[in-house]
Amino acid sequence: MAIETVPPRDLVEQAEAGEAEAQSSLGRWYADVAGDIVSAKAWFARAAEQGLGKAIHNLGILALRDGEFELATRHLARSARQGWLPSFFVLGQILESDGREQDAVRLYEDAASQGDVACQDALGRRAFDEEDFETALHWTRKAAEAGGPWRRHGSAPSTMRDSASRDIRSRLPSGG
Repeated sequence: MAIETVPPRDLVEQAEAGEAEAQSSLGRWYADVAGDIVSAKAWFARAAEQGLGKAIHNLGILALRDGEFELATRHLARSARQGWLPSFFVLGQILESDGREQDAVRLYEDAASQGDVACQDALGRRAFDEEDFETALHWTRKAAEAGGPWRRHGSAPSTMRDSASRDIRSRLPSGG
């Protein structure tokens, strides 16, 4: 006998009453729990119509997943204009893959200055690849201190941060 999974009743009631946050949460429930992308898109769209940045972002992510890059870019750009920080990173990745690296860097810098760890990490990695080790150290430290990639992977952040700092400093010109 199959277990029927249904969303929480109160969430459905709030979403049906037009609450954008509940609509977006219900979209996430359908996407993450039920695996029903059609229903997820419908609920995200309802919340997006009300201007909820994270719902617009999620529509962009689903469009990206479906290979609809132009639609994804439009959604993510709209969400980023509303200040939804996760959109900055994803949109930056799209721009980089399209060869628009300076546009991507501007997005990363904007979000990184607002504390977005993914964009801080992206700037640190880019600077490291470009052998701008002072900038790499700056952004890598900020990302690590904010719980960046090292903390997400369960490593001791201070050990990883110190190790990364030593590695980057060892590559700096003398006197730096």
